Amino acid sequence: MWWSLLGPFGLFLIIGVPVAIAIGVASVLYLLLTGLYPQMITVQRIVLTVEAWPLIAVPLFILAGGLLASGRTGILIMDFAQKLVGHLWGGLAAALVVANMIMGGISGSAAADASGLGSIGIPQMKKRGYPAYFAVSLNACASPIGILIPPSIPMILFSWVSGASVAKLFLGGLIPGILVGIVQIIIVMYTSKKHGWYRDPRRASAREILEALVYSWPALLAPILLIGSILSGIFTATEVASGLFVYALIVECGIYRTYTLRGLLEISGTSARTVGVVMLVIATSNIFSHILVTLHVPEYMTETVFQVTRNPVLILVWINIALLIVGCFMDLTPAILIFSPVIIPICHTLGMNDIQIGVMIVLNLAIGLFTPPVGTTLYISCGIGQVGLEEGSRGILPFLFGMIIVLALVTQVPWISMGVGDFFLGK
Repeated sequence: MWWSLLGPFGLFLIIGVPVAIAIGVASVLYLLLTGLYPQMITVQRIVLTVEAWPLIAVPLFILAGGLLASGRTGILIMDFAQKLVGHLWGGLAAALVVANMIMGGISGSAAADASGLGSIGIPQMKKRGYPAYFAVSLNACASPIGILIPPSIPMILFSWVSGASVAKLFLGGLIPGILVGIVQIIIVMYTSKKHGWYRDPRRASAREILEALVYSWPALLAPILLIGSILSGIFTATEVASGLFVYALIVECGIYRTYTLRGLLEISGTSARTVGVVMLVIATSNIFSHILVTLHVPEYMTETVFQVTRNPVLILVWINIALLIVGCFMDLTPAILIFSPVIIPICHTLGMNDIQIGVMIVLNLAIGLFTPPVGTTLYISCGIGQVGLEEGSRGILPFLFGMIIVLALVTQVPWISMGVGDFFLGK
């Protein structure tokens, strides 16, 4: 009876039905055809899903990230990053990567970083003579760092699906996020030197760096407080998200005085629309995943995979390729909620820990954020840079290969994703 669930779902996606609606309608049609359980239970599951305490962190992180990325914080972080690395080849481009690494420790949303920092970095890069396609590609590929370096909304979703520790998942993305940033800076420096693109003719003095640090300390303090709260183990992810939202209001409205009441309402409206879409996807995906589990799809997939091969390396290569393909055609949130219950049992059989599995899945799907045809950060960046999708995609290949190298390390070396969490929070 799988066809009566997956058939309509695939058809809806092909004809362009929004993912949340496609998942929900396909699930309801299946339940009507099979009578697996009463429709009232379906409604109850949807309501109970969006009322889950851990998921309250999602709208709070989205709203806080929107306030900070679109406010004065993003400008100050970009300025500080330029002081640090502006003298390197491709200094302005490298600064955009560094800014995304710092902003990743605040917002937890790749889309917010792509929009907020992209609106600052892309016009500056074009003004300094960087090709529009390179500026757009770099912003699209650098902004997914925001969902690796803690906090991370996708890590919260994976924790909710798997039961893994949110704190350890947050810390699990720290080293991979830093590695991705370093790899991207190396690619930027090499490409910029090759083409002779702009770099600051003089290196910022220690005094100038210190002045930029002092001026932007409220913005830079946010990731320090956030990671410190996680390491303390005293606060849950939801409590940290609540604190970050209050801090964002104090910084942007009290210290920098960025927003008027009208501006706050506009940011709130934008965030509310994003939250509505995300929560609808979560609710309908929960029904879809529950049906898959009821049909024993994860067990069937595990048996099928091990009938073909028992080579752990080959199995993990297949899983990563499958996730990379899924990321090209499906947004990150539904992909995590639908495919994690299928992948987790297979990886458990290979001896992998939930933290390593979660970081691997999120990194795979982070790559999908800038790969066509459904590349969220790529579309945002193309809109800011005023270029077409084909032009904006020209420069993504080097960054794609760089992230795949980091993905291979995460997949094969458990310490990269588990070391920080085990050291600070214990095994």
